[in-house]
Amino acid sequence: MKKIVLLLLIYISASLNLSARDLTFRGESLATALATLRDMNTEYTVNFIVNDLDHLPVYASLNGLSMTAAVKRLCQGQPVKVKIKGKQIFVQYDRDYKPRTIKLHGSVFDARTREFLVGAKVELLGRDSVLLDSVSARQYRYNYVNGRENGYYAGFFSFEVPALPRDYIFRVSYDGYRTIYLNYTMNSVGRRETSRIVSPFYLHKEKTMLQEVTVTASRVRFYYKGDTIVYNADEFKLADGSMLDALLKQVPGMELREDGRIYHNGQFVDDLLLDGKDLFMGDRKLMLENLPAYTVKSIAVYDKQSKENEWLGRKDESTQHHVIDVRLKKEYKATWIANVEAGTGIRQDEMPYLARLFAFRKTEQSSLCVFGKANNLSDDGFDLRSEGGWEPGSGNLLRSNEIGIVKVETENKEKTREYYGSIYVSHSTTRQDQRTTSQTFLPNGDTYDYSFSRAKDNEWMANM
Repeated sequence: MKKIVLLLLIYISASLNLSARDLTFRGESLATALATLRDMNTEYTVNFIVNDLDHLPVYASLNGLSMTAAVKRLCQGQPVKVKIKGKQIFVQYDRDYKPRTIKLHGSVFDARTREFLVGAKVELLGRDSVLLDSVSARQYRYNYVNGRENGYYAGFFSFEVPALPRDYIFRVSYDGYRTIYLNYTMNSVGRRETSRIVSPFYLHKEKTMLQEVTVTASRVRFYYKGDTIVYNADEFKLADGSMLDALLKQVPGMELREDGRIYHNGQFVDDLLLDGKDLFMGDRKLMLENLPAYTVKSIAVYDKQSKENEWLGRKDESTQHHVIDVRLKKEYKATWIANVEAGTGIRQDEMPYLARLFAFRKTEQSSLCVFGKANNLSDDGFDLRSEGGWEPGSGNLLRSNEIGIVKVETENKEKTREYYGSIYVSHSTTRQDQRTTSQTFLPNGDTYDYSFSRAKDNEWMANM
């Protein structure tokens, strides 16, 4: 009985001895960690050759573990063999050990345009900032479009690292962009886990201050590219806050008529496109009066074949459309473009107001447009005849209107399928007040009459 009690006390003492101090190792060598355990515990003897284990870093917390469990935790995933015989622990370097690895995959993009930065330099550092590996974010990808292979290079990268809990630092750089650092902790790795995705890296362009220089150059206002005439939007002088309609009015040969039709050199324009696509589903007024002119890079005018003819590679003048293609500047792609207008005034019966919101975002594969307006000026819409974009309706009725429009367009990566959707909701309140005052002249005295009537009508409309 005394022997059992003595052994129990020794075990408790050993456990308390291990937990009496913080046993967390952050990159120290395996030899150092085992020596620390050996010096703290007198119950077990740890045998190992220092030179064989001195180059193996360990990352582990041993707090609260017994001596044998602590040794096993230290040696987990390491190229060593562990044998426990009684109170003797033997740790031997295994030269035939093949460590298990896991691949870390990631990608690098431009923070504004969301385009791949092919060739970006990605470096993997240890927790102590020692360089472990370096790769270029450049991998070949391909897909099939209409049965043909379409290959391209993209900004993807991958590292192969030990399948062990470790702390790493990513250093990502690219010419003309700010270098970024990201701390990455690889937590416990599953037994069958072979790869892991790292969150994408977004780099911002580096701001550089240049010395003052004088450059004299001539810029072409328009030029021909095959059958396409291209106008340089920056060459047209516009007032601040101008929209696309003001820009088109300055293009030579361009005519915007009162009914919303557009003509170029006398020829009717069938479609108004944005970067080659009808993103507003034929609602050209929405685009004309809300897309800021400063976001436009160029305006191209050409004859566009139908989708069927483009796919077959043939030209058919009888079915082609005369189009205006508005092309955005690169910095305004994959970012939100917003236009807000609001106003109020003073009126005897009630305070007049008007408000308008336009928000738009376009990427390579999708676009989203949100439009809303509200007013009590009997304004049912926008009229191109109005320089400011507002043309209140006529008549004796007082009408308030609220309109909301959401339009979505997207396509698959292969650009073989397109999907469109839109929601239109409107509400209008019509009110008519009528006052009548009359006076009747009689011999014995005049009579007076006053009458008042009010009519009110609410109308809701929704389309999808």
